[in-house]
Amino acid sequence: MIRFNYFSDVRPSGQTPGALIHKTSYAARASLLTGEDIGLGTGYLSTPAQIVISWLRSSSHREIMLDPRFRDVGIGVIAAVPSFFSGRLRGATYAIEFGARLR
Repeated sequence: MIRFNYFSDVRPSGQTPGALIHKTSYAARASLLTGEDIGLGTGYLSTPAQIVISWLRSSSHREIMLDPRFRDVGIGVIAAVPSFFSGRLRGATYAIEFGARLR
């Protein structure tokens, strides 16, 4: 998201999180259930704790995080935000990917 200056589940090229996950060894020979939450913040709102609090306050993000079907998780964090969002403010961008192999 930082490299391509966007903030969205879908890349500007149209690639979805599911499409990206299916290119990895995680998806080899398996049907998958996947979910994703993304977040960003500046200043004190950029800490991991504040991002998790924000996700838990959002019913759609909380639903993904607490879905008992997910068995695996991957987390990405970068100490930057897309330039369109903040200009020169310091912050962080987060992505958390959830998955479960169904077979």
